[in-house]
Amino acid sequence: MIGSKQPRTEKMVDTSKIERIPPEHWRNDHLSIAKFYGGIRIHGTMYLIDENGWLVREDILKKEKDEASKERKEKIKESKKNQYNLFGEET
Repeated sequence: MIGSKQPRTEKMVDTSKIERIPPEHWRNDHLSIAKFYGGIRIHGTMYLIDENGWLVREDILKKEKDEASKERKEKIKESKKNQYNLFGEET
């Protein structure tokens, strides 16, 4: 029946537990639409394509980028500590 409001009998996938989807699982599937838009929303959870072609949950990708940025800033701060000015004195 078209338009009937019957309850769903199948269970929805809990996307909060899925952090990464490898390319071989989504490239030739119905999720392949993600490659045209850079990501896809699955049951309200946004997945983005990372540099290796994996679909990664948006919050996980953001957390990894923040950690990498923090490490990079620490390295810059550490290298500035060890620099000398033109007169050979520590800055």
